[in-house]
Amino acid sequence: MVFSPQVNVSISAKDIASFVLDNPKYDVDKPIYIDALDQSRWYSGRKARTAVRQLVAGFHALGLKQGDCVLINSMADIDYSILFLSIIAAGGIVCGSNPYYSEAESLHQLKRVTPRFIFTEAEFLDKMQSCAAKCEIGCNRIFIFDHRDPTIPGGFRSWRRLLEYGDSDWVRFTDDKTSRHTIAAYVMSSGTTGLPKAVVLSHCNIVAALTLGYDQERKDFEVRRILCFPQFATAAIYSNHFCPLRHGEVCFVMRRYETTAFLQNISKFNITEISVLPPILVQILQNSLGTKETLRSLRYVHGGGAAMPKPLVDRLRSLLPEGTPCTSIWGLSEASGIGTCFFWPEHDDTGSIGRLLPGLSAKLIDREGNDTSKFNNRGELCIKGPTVMLGYLNDAVSTNATIDPEEWLRTGDICYCDARTKKWYIVDRIKDLIKVNAFQVAPAELEEILLQHPDIADAAVIGIDAPEAATELPRAYVVPRQPTGAGLTEDMVKAFVAAKVVKYKRLEGGVRFVSSIPKALSGKILKNPLRDLARKESKTKL
Repeated sequence: MVFSPQVNVSISAKDIASFVLDNPKYDVDKPIYIDALDQSRWYSGRKARTAVRQLVAGFHALGLKQGDCVLINSMADIDYSILFLSIIAAGGIVCGSNPYYSEAESLHQLKRVTPRFIFTEAEFLDKMQSCAAKCEIGCNRIFIFDHRDPTIPGGFRSWRRLLEYGDSDWVRFTDDKTSRHTIAAYVMSSGTTGLPKAVVLSHCNIVAALTLGYDQERKDFEVRRILCFPQFATAAIYSNHFCPLRHGEVCFVMRRYETTAFLQNISKFNITEISVLPPILVQILQNSLGTKETLRSLRYVHGGGAAMPKPLVDRLRSLLPEGTPCTSIWGLSEASGIGTCFFWPEHDDTGSIGRLLPGLSAKLIDREGNDTSKFNNRGELCIKGPTVMLGYLNDAVSTNATIDPEEWLRTGDICYCDARTKKWYIVDRIKDLIKVNAFQVAPAELEEILLQHPDIADAAVIGIDAPEAATELPRAYVVPRQPTGAGLTEDMVKAFVAAKVVKYKRLEGGVRFVSSIPKALSGKILKNPLRDLARKESKTKL
């Protein structure tokens, strides 16, 4: 059995720049990107189109060739999305970089994607220059992305120099073969299965994700967003860089996320739509400004990056205006960032990740790769469709382990589809499942229970080896809520969980109290550091 698309949607073969910028159906003189700190800085659709054409001319003057990679290492700014789109429009391949990567992480990325040019802020120049030198990238190929500070370090050029070469139309095409095989972006994967790999996305991949995941939605309100999350993330390709200019969505850009400023801006700018990650949701609920009054303008809230704990979602929902949905989106970089969602105005209070996008197929497999697809049955979710990546850059082994010969992408997520509603649910990641005396225990289930405890601020669960019993046991790492959780004990936490689960799901591996839970920027819990802690503790006991 295969979960086939209930609706098939045609995908344009246009290049991304044409798909995003041509034939706008909104007032092109309306400000679209607005600096949240300085509202005199903004781009309208018309200004953005002009800037893209100027940057295309600048890149061609620099000698950028079809297929050259350009890396952006910067915090969020209204200029970021313009540069991002312009690199693709000029025939290049864009790659965003985490500005807070360590030098080793940055060097690894540069070696992976071999950029022809680098755009970075002066704040991060020393690190990037050092990495570039090790990759034989000269200072003449590094540009300073000077958003607010006009000071340019000696020997370097401002990115604005690219605006001085007149203007030129972008690289256009309309045939399916070119769209499918022309690379538009490299996106670094989460790295939960080893060192980060560069996901290769084509023009077709990105246009398909825009078409299937965003164009299908019909909202009856003016979209006004805050953009403050990492600009290099896969989700930012759509919400930050392309949807605003394609649909005329007004976006106020913050340099970085800060909870109080985020909440103040929701009220100040009458924001109607926000995206939240699980840790952000916790911070909103703990902030004194997280009130009905602050959130009164919201018409749509969606979360992603990791499973949204139902108790937290329920608390947020109680603060939202009546009729405002709060739903989840699921995706992964290897599938262009989106695979399931709910379309506005549908509500959900079941913890579902939504329904499969139109145009995508899905199946479920067991650990041996056998097809086990049927409703209400759990298995690893595999998807197929035009959003599936071309592969990992220069890594055929990892590509072949992820995409099978029939073009099914293994997601690594254990899921099931409800027979009645056709909603999908994530149970856990394959590698995270804990096997207790042949029974499977999902850490996500225990984590959700732990977060219901009033004195627990955050939690993560892993399996630890119990060689003497030839099994694994669940262990919890817990962050006590301050100041009420100061007296929390291991026995208290164990008893709280034991009252809610069958015997084999109890925290027999123990409880450890920590100051924080390691997480990726997306909000996903990083289990490997916790496993390392457990191994070190085990060796110490020996």
